[in-house]
Amino acid sequence: AAEGRPARPSGEALRAGALRRLAGWRHGPSLALVRACDPRLITGYPVLDRDTVADFRPSDPDVCRRVTFLGDAAHPMSPFKGQGANQALLDAVALARALFAVTATGGRRRALAEVPASELDAALGAFEREMMARAGVKVAGSYEAAGFLHSPAVLAAGNFTRGTAAAKAAEAAA
Repeated sequence: AAEGRPARPSGEALRAGALRRLAGWRHGPSLALVRACDPRLITGYPVLDRDTVADFRPSDPDVCRRVTFLGDAAHPMSPFKGQGANQALLDAVALARALFAVTATGGRRRALAEVPASELDAALGAFEREMMARAGVKVAGSYEAAGFLHSPAVLAAGNFTRGTAAAKAAEAAA
């Protein structure tokens, strides 16, 4: 294991854990499917959330005012809302628009290298603020969904949506 990190559990240990969690299930073939899995093919990785930050560029103006981040580098999120790739694509479009706008001046196009540092810094700053405001909502939603999807409420029996199950769980808790 890497320094400071616990060793990853083996496929056999992961399968045993899944079987323990499924022991009381009577729904479909889940138990049989897990039993049939080859432990050498089972892996597990931690899923972590990180709060969004307002300014993530390092402070060295000579180097970092022409650098930005997008996608998971800027706003990593757990996969429980299915928004990570969507936000990365929206980031790419927003960044392309910001760079296009800053290189258009007086009806002519200029190379990015010709853009004064102050103009590029302003364009990247505006891009980052828009990106973090938009993606921050999705990061928070993903965090909330992770909590719900790992709670007993998700096991509620019935033919209803995840949102209805969450509402029923909230009512029961109140």
